[in-house]
Formats: sequence, C-alpha cells, structure tokens
Amino acid sequence: GFNMDNGVNSNNITDGCADMYDNGNYLNTNLAALINYSDNAVISSSAFGTGGQYFTRYLGTGGCQAAPATLFYMAADISGLNSVSITGNLGADGTGTQDLTTFTVTANGLTYNCYLKRVYNATDPSVNQLFLIPQPTTATQAMGATTDDNLHTISGLSGVNRIYYMLYAGANGAFINNAQATSIAQTFVNVIPTSPTYSWSPSTGLSSTTIFNPTASPTATTVYTVTATLNGCSATGSTTITVNSIPTAVTVTPASGTYCGSVTLAATGGTGGTIYWQGTTSNGTSTATPSSSQVVTASGTYYFRALSGSCWGPQGSATVTINTAAVPEVTLTSTNNIFCGVPPSPVTYTATPANGGASPTYQFFLNGNLVQSGAGTTYVVSAPQNGDLVYCVMTSSLTCVIPTTDTSLSIITTSFP
Repeated sequence: GFNMDNGVNSNNITDGCADMYDNGNYLNTNLAALINYSDNAVISSSAFGTGGQYFTRYLGTGGCQAAPATLFYMAADISGLNSVSITGNLGADGTGTQDLTTFTVTANGLTYNCYLKRVYNATDPSVNQLFLIPQPTTATQAMGATTDDNLHTISGLSGVNRIYYMLYAGANGAFINNAQATSIAQTFVNVIPTSPTYSWSPSTGLSSTTIFNPTASPTATTVYTVTATLNGCSATGSTTITVNSIPTAVTVTPASGTYCGSVTLAATGGTGGTIYWQGTTSNGTSTATPSSSQVVTASGTYYFRALSGSCWGPQGSATVTINTAAVPEVTLTSTNNIFCGVPPSPVTYTATPANGGASPTYQFFLNGNLVQSGAGTTYVVSAPQNGDLVYCVMTSSLTCVIPTTDTSLSIITTSFP
C-alpha cells in the first residue's frame, strides 16, 4: 500500500511510503499542468477540453503494509485533448527497472486499450501506472529516460472522450507481471457503469432512434416515445413536438397608388394563420394589432403578415403616396341687401372661391330653389323681394380636396317701410 501523504485534495504524493516518491504522481494534460486531486468530487475543468470534467479517488487504508492493497484512480471526460501525462520524481532514483507494455480487456461490450508503465526491482515500492482508453483509439505511450523520472505520457487522443488512470504499488519493488496487471484492469472495467441503450419511436423525422438526444424534424405534430434500458431495467418517457403550419402569403390591396388624405389597405390570404398589421416594419413580428384592414394617412410602404403558433408566413405590402387634402371655401357677397321702401332692382350676388381649383362650378339657390348652375361666379336677382334668401354651393375642381363642396352663408334681402 501507499499513503496520500500530501492529502487527497493536493496535486501530488510527497513520499507515499518507504521512499516510493520524491514528489510525484502529478496529473497533467496538454492544456494544463499540476491538476489538483478532487477526492471523489466530479469537477468541471477546461484542463480536459471544452466541457471536460474529472474526478479522482483514493481507496484503501493506506500505510506501507503489503495488504490490503491501496489504489488511486482518475476518470475524465475529455474533448479535443492531444495528450495526458503523469510527472514528478520517483524514489527509485535511477535504480531498478522500468518498462512499458500494452494489452486489452473487454467488459459490457467495450474493449479498452491498456497502457502500463512499471518501475520495479528497486528497494522502494514498485510504481505501476495504468491508463485505460475505450476503443477505437490510436493512442501511444512514452516514459522518462530513467527510473528517477515519473514521466508517463499518453499521446494521440484524437476522437477519445473518456480516459481512466490507476496507480497501484508493490512492496519492496515487487514486479507485478502482465497477467496480474491484466487481472487488475479486468476487475476495474467490470465495475465501470455501462451506458443505457435507447429506442425511440416512431422513427419518422428522427436523426437516430438509438441515441439519447436525436434531432427531431417532423412535418406534423408528433408524440415521440423513448425506452431506456440499463442492466435489464427499462424506463419509458415521451415528448410531444408541435409543428405549426406556415401561413400562406398575404396580399394587400391596393398595392400602390396616390391617394387624397388617406386610403384603406385591405389584407387577404394568410390562410392557416391570423393576419397582423406590421405598420412600416418589413418582416415584422408584432402581434399588437390583429387586423386585415387599416386606414393610413401618410405616404410609405406598409406591411401585413400572418402568424400560426410561432410561425410567420410571407408578408404582403403596399406602397402608397398620400397627398394632403385641401378644404374648399366659398364666400357670397351682394351689391345691396338692405332697402328703404320697395327694393330696387337688380341685386347682384358674387361667389368668391378658395381652393376651388382651375374650374370650380357654382349652384345658386334662391329661397331654397336652384336658380343657376355652372361656372359663373355671379347671379343677378332682377326683382328682389323682401325676405329673399340666397346662398351658393361651390364644387371644387381640385383632385385632392375634402370635402368636394362648400356652402356659403345665406344673404337675406331686407326692406324697411
């Protein structure tokens, strides 16, 4: 056995037992050096690559006795590593023998390549460093030049996502042969938890039916069921993928044009969804105004779009020019409308336009009756009577005028005795 004399949360073993180490068993990768032990806690660490994590564990009662055996081990999930290594100095100090050997063991359907470095036949405890890597792998191993060097490097980890490392000792430099090392490795892999198997159904739209996280791309709403099986025990779960149809394109009328004051835009289409007004925002996603009809009073390009669930359909648009509307006005005057005695004749009424355009028309009314219509701006009453009431209605010829007509104030003819 050996002691963790520098602590189970340190980063090395100072002596171990009977000069087994002169500060050794440092854990390193090509991304970080002198990694601390975790004492059975799983720790996320970029030292093992993106998303990497690891834990270490020390098993046994410790001490320099031959039995029971003690064991230090590490397991790590890695990503993108090139190499992992053990460094430091050994108590052998150049005496004894070191060698490398490789072999394989298989458990639970997985075969592991085993990479073993041994330092033995010194008076100090033998040091046995064993890496296990699941196949497929093309990893290789190397060691330091002398038994004083704790170096043990595993390189070529491309495609590897899990590694295991074990350290065990032999009293008084004992040589632990290949058969014994294979037995130790086999015992270890036999207790490595296996991964569950997965079976998804239906297979429609799935990237795989046998992994735990397939990509689902169904064309219709689908309930997927998965069964996970581990060591003869099974559990089932399900999930629903809701697929919303994409609404059809929206058509806006009028699609373009020039208008006076305002125009009403009407949206049709959008089958399979609800049409929403997007104002002047192209490819907008506003749900503030569910509407297929809007009155606009300013020039611009306006949009409607339909939504189904979280799926937006193609937008429809209209580009319109809105001219500012003029307000027509007509003023009516007369030559005289107040008389003493019998009213003289005639009386002339004159209409003066504002915003009438180039060719306005006029309608003159006498006592409620239309008496003259046309382009003329004057109307003459040849025999005015007391109480006559005259007014004028002008119709503007401008193309953008609201309203199109205006009615003047009435003029009353008044005669005093």
